[in-house]
Amino acid sequence: MPSLKDNSSSDDMGSHESSTTSIPSILQAISNVIPYPVKVWSHTCTDITLSSYLDVVDLSATPCCGYLYMLRMVDPVSRYGHVVPLKSSSSDNIIDALNRLMMVCRVKPTTLFYSPSLSFVADVSNQYPSVQFVEREHNETMNLERDLFLKQLNKWIKSNHNWVTGAAVVQAVTNTLPIPPPHD
Repeated sequence: MPSLKDNSSSDDMGSHESSTTSIPSILQAISNVIPYPVKVWSHTCTDITLSSYLDVVDLSATPCCGYLYMLRMVDPVSRYGHVVPLKSSSSDNIIDALNRLMMVCRVKPTTLFYSPSLSFVADVSNQYPSVQFVEREHNETMNLERDLFLKQLNKWIKSNHNWVTGAAVVQAVTNTLPIPPPHD
């Protein structure tokens, strides 16, 4: 398992290390809304096996800057996730967002689960031969991670209203939080 570093130093932003060891000022401001320490991966990991879920979050009741949805790609066990805002939930927009997520993530999942409503993502599986695409509903751990993400996102929206600028930050913070145990 890769080590995580507490991101509490303010090193030179121009250095090679700065992208993983300094806190941009926006993260400082976030602690006022979501008071948790922000941690990041301390190095690029190539020996990790991720089983990620695709998750579409419908925010059409609170549109922002023309965006209505988010596509998330999250491994709820390793707590590695990314998010991209979407203007629509069309198959073309979701495929484009998936391609962006696959470009920006340091570690691609070995398995990518998607719900039956996103079955069209299997059409791009040939672009990612190292990723196994599997149609499957969210498991309990992913549902708990999703609830935690939505709780943090609602805090952001109440404080800032602009969820588009906060989506990635909220996901990064959620990646560091423990998932509550299942309810019995």
